Amino acid sequence: MLTRACLRKMKPNSPYLDNFLDTGEHPEDQRTYVMFHGTSVEAAELIEKNGFILSKADISMLGAGVYVTRDIQKACKYPLGVSNSKRRVLKVRVDVGKVKIIDQQDHPMQKTWHTEHGYDTAWVPPGVDMVESNRQENCVYDPKRIKVMEVMKVNKKTMVFGSRKPAQNFATGPGAVFGSTGSLGLSSWSFSHFLLRFEICSTRSFSSAV
Repeated sequence: MLTRACLRKMKPNSPYLDNFLDTGEHPEDQRTYVMFHGTSVEAAELIEKNGFILSKADISMLGAGVYVTRDIQKACKYPLGVSNSKRRVLKVRVDVGKVKIIDQQDHPMQKTWHTEHGYDTAWVPPGVDMVESNRQENCVYDPKRIKVMEVMKVNKKTMVFGSRKPAQNFATGPGAVFGSTGSLGLSSWSFSHFLLRFEICSTRSFSSAV
């Protein structure tokens, strides 16, 4: 299995080795992390132009804020009720500031973590029953803490990494980065996670591994 040390040898100066957490890892205060936000094509264009707008406090799980996730598969499912061709995933850099863990439904600080307690980000770990998908969620109160890095397309069976940058290949021969997911021993999510660590942007599709 690929380790962080192994990845660092391949691309030692990549900031994503430090800033790209696995979905279950606890985010540390005052750090910057890579996350994702699923939205529509139209909304993605507006966000790129004008920035994020806070969701309404009364209808949102964690109150007002911008909802992002470190789980790219979760982001690819939004917005609900539309085809993948109308979806976009924003890859964003998030300055989390002071983080509060919300690990149960009806948590006493579920909607007051910022307004009354001064936290900048609320994090719901994976497996908490307050999230229907059982996947992790982050809510960032100040949109200025979020910077859009890239807008990515979503394909029905695979993720297509649309980019304004040329593709970069960091390995050649058997078991290369652009080989099959099986050759790397990674799940489809882990493989896409691995690619994103290195800012590899390609329109190539990757089949899901078993």
